[in-house]
Amino acid sequence: MKNVRMKALNITVPLKAHQYFSDDGYVDNLEAHTCDLIKMYEVKKSEVEKFDITNKDNLGFCFFESMANDRKLPNENYVHIYYLKTSGYGDIFIRAHEETHALLHLGKLKYLFFDMIKNMTTPPLSLILKNRIEDMANYSGIYAMQKRKLI
Repeated sequence: MKNVRMKALNITVPLKAHQYFSDDGYVDNLEAHTCDLIKMYEVKKSEVEKFDITNKDNLGFCFFESMANDRKLPNENYVHIYYLKTSGYGDIFIRAHEETHALLHLGKLKYLFFDMIKNMTTPPLSLILKNRIEDMANYSGIYAMQKRKLI
């Protein structure tokens, strides 16, 4: 078991041997970086539409791929986050937002919830029960700024 640090959320989570996380940092172009990852992981054309790379409003992205491995079970899970450089508090917000998506794809969202409870805050129950991950990721961005006393 290895640990990975979610820097914007300021939490550490354990990963299993078949899980991989990479914070690729700032990129100049989200679409180009996503295309590079699609090529690197040899994503099938039929699966490319799961990556909404044409949305020009995106300031960050969470790339995920699960790959079958003939030698090991379960499948290997790869998660990358990357984002555009923004100024001020927006930077923390966007990074925490993408880290939340990464936690979801790694099956580690509970570590964020534990941290929120420890810090005496919890997301609205409706975000959890209705699987509203975009709203949850936004809430996490605000939470990361509150932890730093930026708001």
